Amino acid sequence: MQTRHQALTLVSLVLLVLLVACSGEETSPNDAPTSGGLKTTPLVTISPEGGFCGGFTTEDKQKQCAPGLFCATPPMVSDASGICSLRPNVESLLVRPELYLGRTVTLAKAFIRPGIATCDTVCDAGHCLESCQAPMVVVPSVDALPTAGSLVLRGGDGTPLGCVIESDGSAHCDLEPASWFLTGRVVALDGGSHALDLQRKSPLYFD
Repeated sequence: MQTRHQALTLVSLVLLVLLVACSGEETSPNDAPTSGGLKTTPLVTISPEGGFCGGFTTEDKQKQCAPGLFCATPPMVSDASGICSLRPNVESLLVRPELYLGRTVTLAKAFIRPGIATCDTVCDAGHCLESCQAPMVVVPSVDALPTAGSLVLRGGDGTPLGCVIESDGSAHCDLEPASWFLTGRVVALDGGSHALDLQRKSPLYFD
């Protein structure tokens, strides 16, 4: 009888040890068990401002934007990933760009065109030509004229995007003057003006 009692006690101790060991096992956020012992759906990674989100990918690599941000995906691009950003309207950004300084913004429909040109006269063997350049800027509407404070467009590395204006008035630009989907970071320039350093751009051909 005593031997049987000792055996039962030993079995109880073994079960207790196993229970403690299992309860101390770490689970990763993507492998969390439910109360029934089944695995839950993998948790979604939160992406910060300027980070990538959405897109066609496996479930364990899905990313969502932090609260208050919009996952900006370019139109006409199937299954493309987006960029977490703010989404102001064009008018509010152009009126108060300083409110968005250092922030990543998306303009779902931005009109771009040559800004105010600066010209130089180049002479060769007595023959002179006027050479003009203009930055590319964002304007509030397709027929709006640029101003000295217009939002300048730059590449992601800070290189200005611009146009060469010919003597006949035609312009050769880094981007086609048209409607665009733009995502970028607002930065300050000398003289109080601002620029949008582009992270993504997509022409709105059918808009």
